[in-house]
Amino acid sequence: MIKKLFVTALVCTLPVSAVAQLSDVPDAPKVDVKYLIYLHGIGIEKVGVWKANEDYRGIVKAFEKQGFIVISEVRSSDTKPNEYGKKVASQVKALSTRGVPPENITVVGYSKGGLITLWAAAAGDNPKVNYVVLAGCVQKGSEFYSTYASNVAPKMKGRILSMYDAADPDRGTCKDFFAAAGDKVTGKEIKFETGEGHGLFRKPVDQWVNPLAEWANGK
Repeated sequence: MIKKLFVTALVCTLPVSAVAQLSDVPDAPKVDVKYLIYLHGIGIEKVGVWKANEDYRGIVKAFEKQGFIVISEVRSSDTKPNEYGKKVASQVKALSTRGVPPENITVVGYSKGGLITLWAAAAGDNPKVNYVVLAGCVQKGSEFYSTYASNVAPKMKGRILSMYDAADPDRGTCKDFFAAAGDKVTGKEIKFETGEGHGLFRKPVDQWVNPLAEWANGK
């Protein structure tokens, strides 16, 4: 099932302060809270947190303000999406095995992190886990499209929310991937028309943070 929303909204940033997120799954997670695994974009891989255009610290803080315990680490520049996706799937399984309900687990990825999120959904085994893809779905004509359409999407499972901006020249709708997954995926998609393009998700703004939080809370 795919739902589409077309949204035009004003941009307003959230305040940023110090962040103290987890880098991995805790040995004894709290079973009555929401966990969010965040996967940043490729810019941070290349130049690090302080030089990248993506406001990594601000984004993590925004998720924490929504009530999530955030698990996130800065990846190395040679990270392969398929391999890291398997790592994320193992983190999800570890949380679940240690007592966290699958509906209390959300994986969020921006840009390259969105590609990793797709791999994680394909490697996972629980349809109740939440996933959010931010400007992550490659389009027809991309050198990576056939890989994701043929090898990744048919294996995906879970509740997957896709969000992208209409002005993004490279990343867009996930509808083909949702279709390939069939009834193993409950999909929803939001198309923004802010003019920000791929950069919309580099900062924590209400128009994508709020629907993300709603999705992670089962709404």
